[in-house]
Amino acid sequence: MLPGQQPLSERATTVFFSPNPGTYAVIRMNPVAMVEDLDDPEALAAAGALQTKSYLVYLDMVRFVRFSPSNRNVVILKTLVILLQEMELPFPDKPWYRYRVCPIAPSLRAEDKDEGYAPDMCMPIFPNTSHPLGRPSVRTVPVFPYDNCYHWAEFHTDIRVRARPELFDERRAILLPGAEKVDMNRHLGEDIPRMDELQRQHRAATGWQDPDAQPEISGPDKNSLDRHHTSASASTTSVNSGSSCADSALSEESEDSVGAVMNIFAGPNQDIIVLPLVDLWLDLAENLKQEDIPNPLDFFKERDAVVSIIQAARERAYASLNNPHPEATSKPEIALAQQRVGDVEKAQTKGP
Repeated sequence: MLPGQQPLSERATTVFFSPNPGTYAVIRMNPVAMVEDLDDPEALAAAGALQTKSYLVYLDMVRFVRFSPSNRNVVILKTLVILLQEMELPFPDKPWYRYRVCPIAPSLRAEDKDEGYAPDMCMPIFPNTSHPLGRPSVRTVPVFPYDNCYHWAEFHTDIRVRARPELFDERRAILLPGAEKVDMNRHLGEDIPRMDELQRQHRAATGWQDPDAQPEISGPDKNSLDRHHTSASASTTSVNSGSSCADSALSEESEDSVGAVMNIFAGPNQDIIVLPLVDLWLDLAENLKQEDIPNPLDFFKERDAVVSIIQAARERAYASLNNPHPEATSKPEIALAQQRVGDVEKAQTKGP
């Protein structure tokens, strides 16, 4: 046990109405629960047909901001936003609780020259000690039950965790101590400027031009802002909007830019229904075998399939209100949803 770590058996309580940040968990998306309030039988049937996997995640809700004269105004704005977001902080008797999570991968990340990602941009989780650059492993309490897992740099998403009557017992949880989290952030933070430089070099070599480039945002932070403002999709690019589990370097360097200021307002305005609604378990080994740990990118394919179902349901609802002959209405979103379902099924057949 690390210094300052209080044994779970000595804590006043270990059972909570929502899981605490700083723990690892197994999650599984619940498509039916995501669409049931739409009152759309077709959407309910499509959601029920989706086959979902269990994924490893790290619950991370805290965003680090350095207080300095150059970003004082941004700090004030962030503080106000945090206060506004407290309506989504865990309180008893809520149907779900919102978290920022870092999906955990069973392998090194794949190279992606378009985004500047390299296989070494990760941290192993002990007892895994394998890393191309020899980075030390983060150590959990107790020891992590798998020996092949990694935290990827700049890799996170928001989810909603469903409440449950039996609550969440942290005696079953795997924790990442604060000192280990700081060390991980330091290492992964080093990847961000390198990521930006690799992306810049690739774009220069290929003649890439941003069709949505805004001239008022320029300078060395531009690539970081581009990546962090990328909209969610099933690709690797999709899951890198906002801060990451290693958000220190990017946050410290680009807080004073217009793009970074605008980005802090993105969270509360999100369409909540499209945020993945998941069931969560803290006992990792009991709910997921090492050989079954999937590629975390598949989670975003599942999410996109559900989003397409929701979009199709909204299209039908709009058509029924505005078209006297709904059967003649073109429904491109339905075809898109079917395509997403097919993509998920193919991914599950092929595996990570």
